Amino acid sequence: MTLRLAVCFLSLLCAADAQPAQKSGKEESKTASVEGVVVNALTKEPIRRAEISVIARKPGQQMGAGPAGSAVTDAEGKFRVTELEEGSYLITIRRTGFVSPRGGSLSSALNLQLKAGQELKGLKYALTPQAVISGRVLDDEGEPVQNANVMSMIQRSVRGKRLWMPSGPGAQTNDKGEFRLTNVPAGKYVLTVQLWQPPAAVEGRPGQAAMGYVTSYYPGVTDIAQATPVETTAGSESSGFDISLKKVPVFKIRGRALNAEGQPIKDFFAAVVPREQLSYGATGRMIQRREDGSFEIANVPSGSWVLQVGTGRGGPMSSTEQQSASTVVEVNGQDVDGVEVRVRPPATIQGNVLIEAAPEEQKNILSTFMVSLVPDGPSFTMGNQPSRVQPDGSFAIKSNTSGRYLFNAYSSSATALYLASVRVGNQEYLGKPVDLSAGAAGPVKIIFRGDGGRITGSIELPSEDKPPSNTLVVLIPADPELRNSFMGRSAHPVDQNGGFSFDNVRPGEYYVAAASGAQYNVTEEVEQEKEFESKAVKVRVTAGGSGTVQLEPIVVAER
Repeated sequence: MTLRLAVCFLSLLCAADAQPAQKSGKEESKTASVEGVVVNALTKEPIRRAEISVIARKPGQQMGAGPAGSAVTDAEGKFRVTELEEGSYLITIRRTGFVSPRGGSLSSALNLQLKAGQELKGLKYALTPQAVISGRVLDDEGEPVQNANVMSMIQRSVRGKRLWMPSGPGAQTNDKGEFRLTNVPAGKYVLTVQLWQPPAAVEGRPGQAAMGYVTSYYPGVTDIAQATPVETTAGSESSGFDISLKKVPVFKIRGRALNAEGQPIKDFFAAVVPREQLSYGATGRMIQRREDGSFEIANVPSGSWVLQVGTGRGGPMSSTEQQSASTVVEVNGQDVDGVEVRVRPPATIQGNVLIEAAPEEQKNILSTFMVSLVPDGPSFTMGNQPSRVQPDGSFAIKSNTSGRYLFNAYSSSATALYLASVRVGNQEYLGKPVDLSAGAAGPVKIIFRGDGGRITGSIELPSEDKPPSNTLVVLIPADPELRNSFMGRSAHPVDQNGGFSFDNVRPGEYYVAAASGAQYNVTEEVEQEKEFESKAVKVRVTAGGSGTVQLEPIVVAER
């Protein structure tokens, strides 16, 4: 499997202390430049052909926007990027064979504040070599298993819940059952194996359950809590991790997919996922349609499952017109027959987006907004597509799937606004899920305002130190419901001087903390640290107000 390019970097080792020279009025309009070196974090040797991107951090700019400047390191690991306008920038680095910090998005790269005409020199970045994990997948008789999907899983906090999440894309086994996981950061992992098309279960004797393969974990268990962790170090290649698939008693779920009138659906897709899903990315056991509306899902072990049926042949999210419905199925040591899932027409939810207390230019951007429905937690959803807001602020969004959802609205042009309120009927649902199981809810009123507050500050470090490049300042609502919702937290990287700012902050109480560490999601993990209570600062943001804080970094440890 080819090595992936790792985006971002691990740590800023040093930065220039030079201040921009005094410029005349004419020279003030000159562009800025940055230069530095990229080295191997283990050997300290320069890294050649590392790709550097300098991306402008403009309010409302989408992640896909092109870089303001770029360069490739030379044989000495040096780079220089010129023609940069005054402003805030993010540096990202990628090089085959080196990994990014977990969660390596633009928010974990170094933030640079540049003045007109400034020449920022002496930047030094260290990239860590990838780790590799290899082994084999074997069946219960010791034979190699081809086309099994192997992933390394890591446990993380997500919206207040501890979930096992893939640390990378995984790898498929070859004809010898061999797998090779590359681009793995140093850390502890659980190896999991899934068979997308498991062989047919072996039928037992009369009165005995069939035996079939299910998701397994290294070294050969079916309960993730009993798995043996695999630990890697930077640049290491760990081999010999053979995973044995286990057969367990499995059963069948049989039933029919019906439309709202009780007629069989000819084109449909069905799947089951664990009701208490402990990880993202599990796809369950799936079957395609049968024209008489009947289905049979095999290889289902005992447990509580969510059976979901969607119209169409292509599987989840294959069509904007797809509809789906779900029901809970309990499998208790025997086949389950007679399950009926009735798929109803999509519910249309109508509402309006309003903009208040904002300049006129911000009030005229309603048609740039999109409204979406966000599942409340891990979900196997089908077909809920965002809706464009009309120039008068009205929108109509279809809910093709029953369940609990949060309303969200967003626009890349809303550079000076914050989401202030989401009202469904007469109740406030900002950060709260709405139950759409009974059909359409509403009317919905989503309000944005332009009188948000501002929080600025800096990191307290000894004068000779510089902030690590993976330091993020995290803004966490004190309100538990907002804290655990998808919109609850925001994070910004510190600049080369340890400074940071949050603009257009919704009025309310917040905790502000500086989190440092190569974690997948330090914005969630920082609250688990003992130092959080002593080093996080509680602030109250008022409409149009501003405040300044100084923070001590909290190192987020591995768990």
